[in-house]
Amino acid sequence: MSVKKILVIGYSLTIQSDGYISELKRNSTEKIDIFAIGGANWHSTLYTMNLINLNDYALILFEIATCARWLGNGEHTRGRYEKILEIIISHVIAKNIPCGFLNFTRHDINHDNDPMLKAICNISQKYGAPSSEFPEILGELKNFLYDGIHTKNAGAILYANLALDLINQIKVFSRYPNQPPKGVNSITYSQPVSCQDNASLESFRFNKGGLNERFYKIHEGNKLIVINGSEEDIWIRGLMLKIGPETGTIKISKAGECLFSKLCFDDRSYYERYFPLFTPAIKLKKTDRIIITCQHEVNRPKLQKGENYLGPQSISISHHFASTEYPTP
Repeated sequence: MSVKKILVIGYSLTIQSDGYISELKRNSTEKIDIFAIGGANWHSTLYTMNLINLNDYALILFEIATCARWLGNGEHTRGRYEKILEIIISHVIAKNIPCGFLNFTRHDINHDNDPMLKAICNISQKYGAPSSEFPEILGELKNFLYDGIHTKNAGAILYANLALDLINQIKVFSRYPNQPPKGVNSITYSQPVSCQDNASLESFRFNKGGLNERFYKIHEGNKLIVINGSEEDIWIRGLMLKIGPETGTIKISKAGECLFSKLCFDDRSYYERYFPLFTPAIKLKKTDRIIITCQHEVNRPKLQKGENYLGPQSISISHHFASTEYPTP
């Protein structure tokens, strides 16, 4: 099989500027794109697959377990992750695009009893999608990973070689032996914020990690309206934010009642990035709407570097995460 374009879907390891993707591009003859969001929001891929034009790609790698491996062991964790994986892989199976799963290590896991690996192996066997083994670390882990998770140069080379091996395995793909349950790929999705209902808000595009989405900025005193946008009841499970120095506290209300409030600024908000914010499930009927506002927060965390911005604060939103099932995955 001749591969013209490869997509790697992942998290902070995949978006790392001097990481394994840079090495992979140097050692591969194919064009490689990424779709990656930093941080440990390990189930955000569940809601963002519909943002990707999968038809542009002939082969897909998933690096979507590393940031979740701190969760610990247990059948509940593995079972939930397995369901999430099945929904994610259903998108590529529907288009018959071959894919595989990368397994990278971190300092705080037990290779012999890792629930993410067990779940990935089960899905790999069921659908015939190859998965890599954990990389063999020769020597001390600190020589490969500078913080126990993200790569130094030696780690980037090791991981790139692992990815190249997996790509070669995927290239002999013929077809998926099984199909996911019908309709499973429509259970979760991202719905863009309606420009019609929020025309008065400042809007802009933000390009990072292969995403280039339109955001609406909620200044203090403004509000953003989220509507259902479908013909059936849905459950709102979260929002795609852009966070940075100006980020304040988000408040979500429905029918005058505050349902959720959270300071979205963190100690790494000295730079701007995509940030999937997950909330308790909020049921939204066809005619319902929720109101989102920004509140000024005086006591924000101290940044890891630089000085905190002291001006007006805001919240920027591009999509809401929706599920047609409850409880949601």
